[in-house]
Amino acid sequence: GVHTAQVYAKDAAGNVSPTNTVSWTYDVTPPEMPQFTDDCDPKNGAITKEPGYAFGATAQDPDDRSPVTCHWLRTWNQKHSEGSSIAGNLEEEKAEDGMYMVYVWAVDKAGNVSMETNSLSWTLDREAPVGLEISGEPGLGDVTSSTNFAFEAINATDLTKMTYRWTLNTHEEKGNVSSNFVGVAVEGTNWVSVSAIDGAGNACDPVERWWVVDTIAPTNLHFTVALPGDGALTNDVNFAYMAEADDATELTFHWTLDGDVDGALGLPAGVAFTNENALLEGEHTVTVFAEDKARNVSVTTSATWTV
Repeated sequence: GVHTAQVYAKDAAGNVSPTNTVSWTYDVTPPEMPQFTDDCDPKNGAITKEPGYAFGATAQDPDDRSPVTCHWLRTWNQKHSEGSSIAGNLEEEKAEDGMYMVYVWAVDKAGNVSMETNSLSWTLDREAPVGLEISGEPGLGDVTSSTNFAFEAINATDLTKMTYRWTLNTHEEKGNVSSNFVGVAVEGTNWVSVSAIDGAGNACDPVERWWVVDTIAPTNLHFTVALPGDGALTNDVNFAYMAEADDATELTFHWTLDGDVDGALGLPAGVAFTNENALLEGEHTVTVFAEDKARNVSVTTSATWTV
């Protein structure tokens, strides 16, 4: 507390001098732990891509006996300063991305130090996630008759926890921020893209995948070459057949002769189905159906003739 001493002089005749007074404060009570002000930026625990920082703190002496000064320590460069606030820029201080912390404690005029030190930490993250890939089905460039898809964003790395931004056919799936994306595609070519976004808001370049949904079987299957023709009677022991059909994708034509499934042959468009060995006398039948890249199959057509 406050203490006062007084002194006066008195001579032999009893005359008394004016009184002189001196007072002082005895203070052994430490100040309270400083409290950070509401305008601190970044906030405690924040993740940010902005390198600037500005912190303030207040502290009180429990008995209000002496003024209190805040003392600051920047842990990354061990810089000590005094005052009610500090500010700086990690980029100018050549600091790397990572976690940073400041400590603040209070010292009163008597030299008493607060028994507790307060701290504030945050993470600087200026780099976007790297290494992002897409896994799942359908594969890149696949042609499929299924409208379902299931993809996962994998292998992205970053200092902080990431969310993901998915887009299907230019439509952003705003409700999905997870690494998984499951849905239904439309007929035709489909595109999906994904980017990874870290806790500071840094986003990597999107990674894309495209595929084709084809649920429509080939149509208008017909012979373009038919030697001999359907219903013919011939002494020719050889034959040659070719077919075409309408479809959005590349076709394979599956041929059989006289029901011989084991000898069935798949040929691309424009390639004739012919025999290697001479046909025996009697009736013969060629059948064919078209299959597209999504494995949709057409109706079967046939031709029968007699040797």
